[in-house]
Amino acid sequence: FLFALAAGEFFSWRESPALSFLCACANTHCGGRTSCNAPLLPSLLLSSFAVVRNYLDCFLCSNTPCNLSSADFTCHVSRGRETTPCHEQQHATSTRASDRAMIVTKRLLVASGGIVPTLLQSPGSAASLQNRQSLSNISVRYLSKRRGLHDTGRKSGKKGPRHYGHPLPLGPELSPSDTNTSPLSPAALIEIYNRKRESLTVELNHQDVPSEAVFTNSEISLKHIDVYGFDFDYTLLQYTPELHRLIYTAACKRLVDKLSYPHGIEDMDYDPDFAIRGLHCDISRGLLMKIDAYNHIHLSSVHRGHQQLCKEEVLELYGGSHIPLRVTEDSATGSSPHRSSQMVQFLDLFSIPEATLFANVMEYIHHREGQAFLPKFLFEDVQNTVKEIHTEGLIHDAIIEDIERYTKVTPRLPEYLNRLKNAGKRLFLITNSPYWFVNAGMTHALGSPYWRDLFDIVIVQAMKPSFYSNSDRPFRLLNPRSMSQTWRPVSSLERGQIYIQGNVGDFISMTGLPGARVLYFGDHVFSDLADPIMQLGWKTGAIIPELEAEMKKAFSPAAKRYLAELLVLENMLKNYQEHSRPELVAVMEDWKQRRTEARRHLKTMFNPRFGSVFRTEKSPTYFSLRLSAFANLYTASVDNLMNYSLDYTFIPRRTALPHEPDLNFDLDIRLTDPD
Repeated sequence: FLFALAAGEFFSWRESPALSFLCACANTHCGGRTSCNAPLLPSLLLSSFAVVRNYLDCFLCSNTPCNLSSADFTCHVSRGRETTPCHEQQHATSTRASDRAMIVTKRLLVASGGIVPTLLQSPGSAASLQNRQSLSNISVRYLSKRRGLHDTGRKSGKKGPRHYGHPLPLGPELSPSDTNTSPLSPAALIEIYNRKRESLTVELNHQDVPSEAVFTNSEISLKHIDVYGFDFDYTLLQYTPELHRLIYTAACKRLVDKLSYPHGIEDMDYDPDFAIRGLHCDISRGLLMKIDAYNHIHLSSVHRGHQQLCKEEVLELYGGSHIPLRVTEDSATGSSPHRSSQMVQFLDLFSIPEATLFANVMEYIHHREGQAFLPKFLFEDVQNTVKEIHTEGLIHDAIIEDIERYTKVTPRLPEYLNRLKNAGKRLFLITNSPYWFVNAGMTHALGSPYWRDLFDIVIVQAMKPSFYSNSDRPFRLLNPRSMSQTWRPVSSLERGQIYIQGNVGDFISMTGLPGARVLYFGDHVFSDLADPIMQLGWKTGAIIPELEAEMKKAFSPAAKRYLAELLVLENMLKNYQEHSRPELVAVMEDWKQRRTEARRHLKTMFNPRFGSVFRTEKSPTYFSLRLSAFANLYTASVDNLMNYSLDYTFIPRRTALPHEPDLNFDLDIRLTDPD
């Protein structure tokens, strides 16, 4: 509005109502200490935006007299002999910014002849409260965009606890110290909540990220990558959900036939939506659970069989919610740990049918038959059975016999690999799978039996993660026709050959690969990626196929609605929790209940029992934190990198620490007043 006024009346600028209005505004706000002797017309026209920008800075943030010179229209705060732009000052005042904005705007409207009746109502009325909210929305959002910052939640007033956090970008917030000076009714508090929720819901509805995106945890430039390495299973070759059912059925049958488990477990259906990647299993108690990044149990995720344990029982079992680090991670070795004596984590997609089978057998024996047994023995039997059907080739045979049923083709994978090759990049493959299976899978995935022409080095049966740590195991050369291994020692790795086992030390010495220029992709966070990034200095990329489904749920309208409600509820509870008036305490209690419900809805949208792979109700998951530590990049499919040039630089989102200014807002979103 002021911009339009300042830029108008091109030829009659000396008698311009716009200029007169600005001068009247300045005189009104600065107590008559304003000189409005405008020099030249071009100065007014060319700096019209600066006029409004700097005047608004003074108008919205200053509480001291200012000098508004029409020569450059720069607002300054006079302090002794120094004159400093007011937006650089740290004003300390007990007067609320929104009240100042309202008072000055009332004067502006009167000076310009515009009178809004609702602005002139009594300070305690609902309409007046709404207008203060609206005005403060304008001021906070303007200053946020002007300075490139969000409101940090810092409030002036009486000394006492202050809240420094990540407030919602929804306009003003009243702290307890603010509301002590003016009564706040439950109706007014609920009105503030409703306006914030509506505003945030609108903004979230405009946000969308394609599921084909590649996400980065640290800055990485593809321009500096000369060598690309790949795992095979769930990296170059993707599988359908039918494979999990196949693994479950084969392992369940073997438990009955070879280990004499009750025949009744074969009647229990496989539920593909029961388990998620990243769960922990307490093998001594037979419990499945999700643990967060700080080693705290997600209390509503603990299950014995299919039965969820109540929070009180979990807290009694573990003496609290925290699990010691030594139980979840072998910190002594620091080398790709994923198992300890008590806790085992299911880290890849192959482990989902294993976790489901363990839960089903637990459910059958413990809850249906009530027989005495040791959960540790059950876990070991299930784990060993699943391992056997893999190593004996039963799963591989079944996949190759019906490859269309158990695998899905990644459409742009051939194009992506050829693109890398044509750009002069070196490619290698390191997998634990046997060559005959890899050959059949790659021929199907790429639609050509000449897939080896794309790779400089192919290593099978590598036995990761020990491939990265065992230096005593040499490479052996495999004859792909006779499938026999040569007895002669391998002194060099040559293009077109197939190698078995080996170790990463010999791999590096024979290839001379520069660690900083290698990017390796795999699906298993520990076995594939931990040692390469931590010990070798390679760049790493995690392939997380379930990320695509998670993103579709996270960006659905329902999820955005619940997220907006949850964020606003937490924001309001943070800022108004100090109120002791009974009617306001009742509102807070209702909000706490609604917060619990919003969390529950968000959890069940991803998985009814365990929620999201990446997040608990309060924190990132244990899996998510390890993903951020061991993967520079992550995405749902390798061929998603086709969306980026080979010179592209992935730049991570800067995350503000709790004590830092919150810079995490979308610069492309225009914040507007909800009115």
